[in-house]
Amino acid sequence: MDSTITIKDFMFELPASVSPGAQVSIKNLDAQAHTVTSKKGGFDVKVDPDGTATLTAPKNPGSYPVVCSFHANMSATLVVK
Repeated sequence: MDSTITIKDFMFELPASVSPGAQVSIKNLDAQAHTVTSKKGGFDVKVDPDGTATLTAPKNPGSYPVVCSFHANMSATLVVK
């Protein structure tokens, strides 16, 4: 994996940036399921409690706002460059 997104205490911890098309590991350290969902479309990955998943970063550089579709208060921005 090129980079890791960690979900802990209902918050996203994202790397400063990821490469276009990179394989990004997602680790959910919470006891509830979460998603890493792009508000622009293109990716929507569910991660089970205490689980891991893989996200393929968009191929186009830019900023991608992300949310958890289960918990609307969770948001962050994935930077692809």
